[in-house]
Amino acid sequence: LGEFVDLERREEPLPSGAIDTTKPLVYCSLGSSATFYPHSKRFFLAVLEAAKLRPDWQFVVHLGNYVNCFDKVAPNAYVGNRVPQMALLQSASVMVTHAGANSVMECIANQVPMVVCPG
Repeated sequence: LGEFVDLERREEPLPSGAIDTTKPLVYCSLGSSATFYPHSKRFFLAVLEAAKLRPDWQFVVHLGNYVNCFDKVAPNAYVGNRVPQMALLQSASVMVTHAGANSVMECIANQVPMVVCPG
């Protein structure tokens, strides 16, 4: 994995205070091509609804081009069109993923369990 995963890649950090680091982190991403999956919008809606049900967890959802499609987001959910995946995986409790090769390898490298929802 070491030759395929760039553990030190540069990423733009989340804004300071954007997430509550005292809560278990659920990171969700369908990769950089989420708009190609016909179920993406419905999938993201389900994840954001789950966030409302679990205020004791922190959710970070990588929405890609869908970032402006969701008006009301729970206070414990951060949504963005770009997020620092490697940095998030260093503290994530779980990643909800489409099982793209990079995401899977990065989860393994960071020992993060995955919930896989293939596209």
